[in-house]
Amino acid sequence: MSICGRPLLGGLVLLPSSLPAFAQSAHTPPPLLVFPEEEYATNPALPFEIRFDKRGPKVVLWANDANGVQTERMYKPIPFFLSSRGDGMFVHTAAPAIFDLGGSDHGSNALLLGDDELDLFVFLGSPKQVLDEYTTLTGKAAMPPRWSFGLWMSRITYLFFGSDILVAPLFEEGTTGRSVYLPPGGWIDYQTGRAYAGGWQRIEAGEVPAVILVRDGAAIPHAALAQSTDRIDWTKLELVSFASKATGARGLVCLPSDNVLRELAVDAGGRFLPSGDTLGRKVRWTVRRGARS
Repeated sequence: MSICGRPLLGGLVLLPSSLPAFAQSAHTPPPLLVFPEEEYATNPALPFEIRFDKRGPKVVLWANDANGVQTERMYKPIPFFLSSRGDGMFVHTAAPAIFDLGGSDHGSNALLLGDDELDLFVFLGSPKQVLDEYTTLTGKAAMPPRWSFGLWMSRITYLFFGSDILVAPLFEEGTTGRSVYLPPGGWIDYQTGRAYAGGWQRIEAGEVPAVILVRDGAAIPHAALAQSTDRIDWTKLELVSFASKATGARGLVCLPSDNVLRELAVDAGGRFLPSGDTLGRKVRWTVRRGARS
């Protein structure tokens, strides 16, 4: 294996060399990120994910949907590591890689790369210098705006019940509302009846400490509160029509007695339309509007 090196920005650039796939390796003393004043630095009883001392594992770098943090999967793996011994290493590749950080041999690191070329950057200096040179090479992030240092939330923080109901819980103690991104179309606050357009909206919660929205034009069946689901009186149901700009409302209902999904349709005045199924004599309906006039 022949490696041609030259200094760059205080580090050493190792240019591509030709080796078979998953056969390239670079042996250096294992990195050790140790902060003695912190218990989290070296305590072997703690999970690997929260220890600063990363000696011992084989880290597989390949993009996966991690679905949490207590996993070895990585949503966006970055083939870079920093050692407390005054060096850092960055592998410029999009191929699968395995960093064997003292796992197979406690006294060495091994890099296995799923490519026939190795583009390796080694940086020397203090941790601050190494990170500065690494970000000079790959790009430095701009200072985020001040608001971004607060609580971050995305649409994963709220739930859809079917296609017509959106529920966004409150996360911070003492808050009475939150910002919610609404899909295109009209939406009506279930608790207040106020109408909103699609896009970002700041919405105050009602008596229930959550933002609950219903799609404009939806009809939501309601049953009276019961001790358990097997005691619900399915012969008396209320249909709540949420129509602000819509000329009518449609919804779905399924009775446990026959397990058939039926469509309901009412006009702006709350009268059932022929296109819907009123379930004949099985249900006695009460219809009301869920939006303010």
